[in-house]
Amino acid sequence: MSSNRNKLVSAAINRAYILIDYDKNEEEQYESIKQIILTDESLTNNEKLGAINIISGYSEIYTADWIDGRYEEWDSKEKQLKRVCAHVVVLKKLENIENTNRN
Repeated sequence: MSSNRNKLVSAAINRAYILIDYDKNEEEQYESIKQIILTDESLTNNEKLGAINIISGYSEIYTADWIDGRYEEWDSKEKQLKRVCAHVVVLKKLENIENTNRN
């Protein structure tokens, strides 16, 4: 793909991120971005597929409730870390990973 076509794909992705409703949840945002890219008439079908792969990161994205919550502070009296209440986290399942560096 030429440099100009790469710039066109990048511009389409940026345009999609600008147009989405950030009050929606992550899955709805992703679907909105995907639809904006799929309806972009300036891109070829291969470029649309490439743009969708870029925004999805070749992965699946999930949300979950982290029941225990994150560590907030150290309790020096009890000598342990204190956790805050549960909250929602985003999980990303990577696919097609051939080589990972575990350093």
